[in-house]
Amino acid sequence: MAETLTAFGLVEHLWGRVFVPPRGDARYPRMSSPFRRPFPTADGWISVVVYSDENWRQFFELIGRRTAGGTGLERRLMRFSLERNSSATS
Repeated sequence: MAETLTAFGLVEHLWGRVFVPPRGDARYPRMSSPFRRPFPTADGWISVVVYSDENWRQFFELIGRRTAGGTGLERRLMRFSLERNSSATS
């Protein structure tokens, strides 16, 4: 069991160290993002991982905001998502 969990985690966290010479850090940037964590709510905690623009639209609708990009936080989250996705494909 320990070997399976280790192998599963290392696939993502070897990231840039797989290559010779290394192309980056030994961490998966999406997994180690400071935005990928639980956030406090009025009655506990919530953790949401939103990947695509469509997911963002669904998320904002779910929390009662019909349009994404309305507040400063929403704009920052959308910009972060777009930057993350563009760097993953380059």
